[in-house]
Amino acid sequence: MSKYFGSYYKICPVCGKKFRCHDGWAFKRRKTCSRKCGAILASSKTHPERYLAKWRKSRNGHPWNYQGEHVKSDGVVFVALGNNKYIRKHRLMMERYLGRKLTRQEVVHHIDGNPSNNDISNLFLYPSQKAHRLGHLSMESIVYKLYKEGKVKFDKEQGKYYLI
Repeated sequence: MSKYFGSYYKICPVCGKKFRCHDGWAFKRRKTCSRKCGAILASSKTHPERYLAKWRKSRNGHPWNYQGEHVKSDGVVFVALGNNKYIRKHRLMMERYLGRKLTRQEVVHHIDGNPSNNDISNLFLYPSQKAHRLGHLSMESIVYKLYKEGKVKFDKEQGKYYLI
């Protein structure tokens, strides 16, 4: 910070531009060159992934990467399309495979149950939510049959089924 004729020059921590800050208590407190950069800096304190997604300052330690992908805590991967629009990666992969946009009624199912595995061989397209629910019911009925045969047990402490 250098003083020059009653004003200070600072470097904006968001965009890196040099900006002039006049003498005076209100101007000395300025940290950024514009309101836009100020809003980004303010949101970076509570949501650092937004700051990094916009300006791409760092690759390590944050869920955003250079392809614009974000993995939620449940394992679902979202892809940035630009203009603050995101799409689930499994829907995008199915759209590319079919060569058309999916309708809102169509549901993409992960065959192995892993929402992060978006390989096209692991994805199946159901025409509706009802058909998807029926697919899950058939899977549950198989688990119940395996339970009756003694090949699957239920752990009451953890509340989960497991294979023997």
